Amino acid sequence: MVLNKFFLAVMTVFALNAQQLIAQDCNPEVSVLHNRNRRSITNTNGTNFTLVVSNNTILEQTYTLSAVPNSADCYDGRGGATSQRNANNISLLFSVEGLRLSQVVVAPRSELTVMVSVEASNRLTINDWTCFLIKATGVTCRAVDDGQLIMVYSGSDDEG
Repeated sequence: MVLNKFFLAVMTVFALNAQQLIAQDCNPEVSVLHNRNRRSITNTNGTNFTLVVSNNTILEQTYTLSAVPNSADCYDGRGGATSQRNANNISLLFSVEGLRLSQVVVAPRSELTVMVSVEASNRLTINDWTCFLIKATGVTCRAVDDGQLIMVYSGSDDEG
């Protein structure tokens, strides 16, 4: 009888702690390596951004990666707003060690390097900036996300 009560108490404490772990925030952090969040592309030459996704929790986390056009924080380098005319003409692909993916698994208290390949998917409007918010959103916990703004300048193939 005493053993049963002890076992019940231990299981209750375990269940409460497990529930707390499951309900925790994913706490992702997303950054561009060396803060290099501006790059140029042309109709024939793409570029890559090196993204770092950090997991600051005590559990392994799965994050969904996405790229959302973002004009609110986008500027042309001269202080003016951009048109975002190329938002639908640029494709972004995520990969880890050459494997294309849309989700990543990050070990506890560690980080993972993700390549973001940026290419023209249609004819670009030349001399224009387009910005994207790259987001990592937790899959197995509360909908917590973090994002990093990247800026893409569409240049001419004749430049350079």
